[in-house]
Amino acid sequence: MVNNEVSPLKKVVVHRPDDGLQRVTPDKALEFLYDDITYLPEMQKEHDIFTDTIRTVIGEDGVIETQDMLLDILRNNAAAKAQLIQEVVEHETLAEEIEQEIKYLSAKDLAYLMFNGVNPKNGAEFFAPLPNYVFTRDIGVVINDHLLICQAATKARSRENIISSCFFHHHKEFRSFWSENKIIDITDEPDDITVEGGDVMVISPTHVLIGASERTTHKAIQRITELLFEKEVIDNVVTVEIPDERSYMHIDTVFTQISETEFVAFNKLMMDDQKVKFTVHNKNGSIEIYKDLLEFLQSVIPEVVVIECGNGISPHDEREQWTDGCNLVTLRPGLAIAYARNTFTADALQDKGYTIMRAETFLKLNKDGDLNVEDLGKFIFTIPSAELSRARGGPHCMTFPVKRG
Repeated sequence: MVNNEVSPLKKVVVHRPDDGLQRVTPDKALEFLYDDITYLPEMQKEHDIFTDTIRTVIGEDGVIETQDMLLDILRNNAAAKAQLIQEVVEHETLAEEIEQEIKYLSAKDLAYLMFNGVNPKNGAEFFAPLPNYVFTRDIGVVINDHLLICQAATKARSRENIISSCFFHHHKEFRSFWSENKIIDITDEPDDITVEGGDVMVISPTHVLIGASERTTHKAIQRITELLFEKEVIDNVVTVEIPDERSYMHIDTVFTQISETEFVAFNKLMMDDQKVKFTVHNKNGSIEIYKDLLEFLQSVIPEVVVIECGNGISPHDEREQWTDGCNLVTLRPGLAIAYARNTFTADALQDKGYTIMRAETFLKLNKDGDLNVEDLGKFIFTIPSAELSRARGGPHCMTFPVKRG
């Protein structure tokens, strides 16, 4: 169950950056949706600090690794394994001899192959890696008690749809959805219906926001709205239209929620009624249009406070929006994770009463018994991000919340 962005996080899916990133070359970076190549060991170190911070706050069992889920399925569900292999073989148009080679791989080697595209036994490259899987937010969204399975917009992420569907339809972590027929699977829709989870936010039990963006189409929003109302999942679907530009690829690149009343946003865009529009579609057929982020949020959360990315100071607001200054993930109300590099945004958060602490410092103090998680008030943990930020996504992007409570 996920019916808002800020209730205490109980379960979340993550994906540690894997070896496939080392196959992203300068001439193919844009093809893989990267603006630059990354240094994998440092990227993994940064991601480990990120996930260690989450585990320390919500508990070890609350963090679910995609690679662990896939390995579990491959070892224990022969039918799901056969289906996955067949779908990937057809998707990648692999020769019969390669298909046979794949079928005889161990579960561990097969799991490695699915994410990295390489047979670890002999180094043979069978298909492209999935360097964007680190952004698990995009693979699916829990909306109240239903699961929306997303369909990626680009070729570089299309195999993600197959692997994600395997988790969602077969792994025990998602049993409550597939056993109770509470799955909305967009991967069954035509190719022009694409939606990625970074464009979907459940800000209340009655309101879900869906961004019309570079990655999510109007056709997808229309279809999802029909399905959500048909299944009586939610009362209002809010279309958020943002410019179709690389810097604003999803709505969570321009605003995220960090407490019951506080949002961090790129105000230069979100307060411009010429560039952004909020259209609320109610299940009863009524439509309301709001001119900007603040006007819309006040209709749902009257006491809302919008904290400006980059402290609203040019050019720092634009620079820090680019490096995901608006992209925070909330672990519980008033406790969130951000990138350390966005220092002007940190100043704005401090002005609103937040304590800013490096995640490494928090982890050490907690380990030594000098800081109890339960005693924390309004805190922002900042993680190193020299390499993670090159991938064009932030802490919100790197988390797929399965349960809040």
